[in-house]
Amino acid sequence: MSKGAHSFCMVVLLVFIASSCIKDTLPECPPQFVVKLVIKDTNYFNIAQFSELSPEDSSQPFAHFSGTICYILTNTTTGQIVRQSDIIVPVGNTPDFSLSFNDLPEGKYELSVWGNITKDIPLGILHQNGLEHTDIYTGYARLVILSQNQEQTLELERAKGKLVIFCRNFPTEVALMSLTLSPVYQSTDVLLNYQGSANIQKTTGTQAINETVVAPTPQGNSTKLDLNFFTNSRAATPVLTVPPMDITIRRNEISAVAVDYDAPGNAWEIWTFINGEWNMIHHLDIK
Repeated sequence: MSKGAHSFCMVVLLVFIASSCIKDTLPECPPQFVVKLVIKDTNYFNIAQFSELSPEDSSQPFAHFSGTICYILTNTTTGQIVRQSDIIVPVGNTPDFSLSFNDLPEGKYELSVWGNITKDIPLGILHQNGLEHTDIYTGYARLVILSQNQEQTLELERAKGKLVIFCRNFPTEVALMSLTLSPVYQSTDVLLNYQGSANIQKTTGTQAINETVVAPTPQGNSTKLDLNFFTNSRAATPVLTVPPMDITIRRNEISAVAVDYDAPGNAWEIWTFINGEWNMIHHLDIK
């Protein structure tokens, strides 16, 4: 072997040794615990009941459902938080997202994960200052970390439901919708234990399908929905004020209301979707 070839082989060998973990000659690689996050609630439980709505493809990238992630890792024995992330923005085209932990002592840990959170709103707050906020996801897992490589899967669940308002046969001049919802839960912990009370207000351009992600109705109550429709943002008087109606918002379910303009009958018809079917609750003649 030539001197040059010998030198090249030595360099390759040294690089291999430096980048490898060889038992009994170098310290072992630290064990790694990988938690694979997946979205459990890619679709609402009852979306198949609404032909106007298209279900999500569950194989879409993780980031399609949760654009941000934040986690807290707590030592179960001591109660000490050992890792707390900043907001993470998932990337990639896989339907899962992995969190990796190494250099952690053996023991029992609790992992809390939040999806679709923002910097300006504390963890667990579903509605702040009467605003809709985002489609929050949560997940919780107990980890038992040993001195070996491990992997565990954690499913994230949707914390809110969705209110869908269908606007059918609307005149083109009706361009703005204002809604108020009260009460709904204000916050949740990572185990989906809800608490507090919030009122939601939202004004948006009128579409054929109008969607609002909203926390569930507090147990033992109903949520009152108030709807007003205007020609534009400067209009002081609504074109239509819908009589207040009681609805129920449930986690990961769609609650639906339809407002139908009956031009031949010169009337507005208000429908709610209850027990799998549409029921007309108001017929409002136009004066």
